[in-house]
Amino acid sequence: MDKRDFAGIPQASATGKASDAGELEVDEHHREEYLFSGLQHNAKFQVNERLCVNLFEHFVDWTNVHCLNDSCQEPFPSRDWRAGRPRKGQRFVSSADDAQLIIHIPFNRKVKLMGISLGIHPDQVQHGPSVIHLYKDLPTFDFSDAVSVKPLHTLHLLPEDLCRSHDSTAQPPKPGNSGSKRGSSPFNSSTLGPIASARNLPPTAVPLPALLFGVTSSLWLFIEENQGGKDVTKISTMQVWGIPLQDMDVKHIRR
Repeated sequence: MDKRDFAGIPQASATGKASDAGELEVDEHHREEYLFSGLQHNAKFQVNERLCVNLFEHFVDWTNVHCLNDSCQEPFPSRDWRAGRPRKGQRFVSSADDAQLIIHIPFNRKVKLMGISLGIHPDQVQHGPSVIHLYKDLPTFDFSDAVSVKPLHTLHLLPEDLCRSHDSTAQPPKPGNSGSKRGSSPFNSSTLGPIASARNLPPTAVPLPALLFGVTSSLWLFIEENQGGKDVTKISTMQVWGIPLQDMDVKHIRR
């Protein structure tokens, strides 16, 4: 057959196929961005997509949140912490009689805890938490229990964990504080879509061991010491990051 027989037949182009695939990929990325921008704060969307979210937004049982040893003048404002900061006009939460605080955060569904963010104003960083013992799923807990019950995990925070603008070279960290290393993600966030990126822990959060907090109903924080050995501990902002888990369907389980 002569080559001229194919002269009028359009030939498939590898470049054309690649171009079409690229356009489809861009369209899908734009669709995902549009979907994420509209639904990222929707609780059902967060559960279905297994997003790592600030659990204070939708997944905390606020009627049972409480704090022990918080100051009457600067108390722990439970509901206002959904915005990640104390109530209007209040700069921080502070302890009352000494540096120790116990904070109870129950969740309205089981969650996979991934990290915690605590913050303090730069001029108050010496009052920021230093040693925090974590417990989960305990029915009750007070300062007497803190002496006898072994913590599930302990955080040793450095000033830079609390305040990014704090210059850690101005004052050396307390002896024994190794800080909290950030877990480096194997993924390049620039190549991920917004939904996939939102499944990762924010880089500013202190990571928690997945094996210890994979399924959690409530979290207890015992703040034992602060950065400067002060009599009063202060916290300006707080977020608890994790993945809200879907309810387990047990209808198929035979008795």
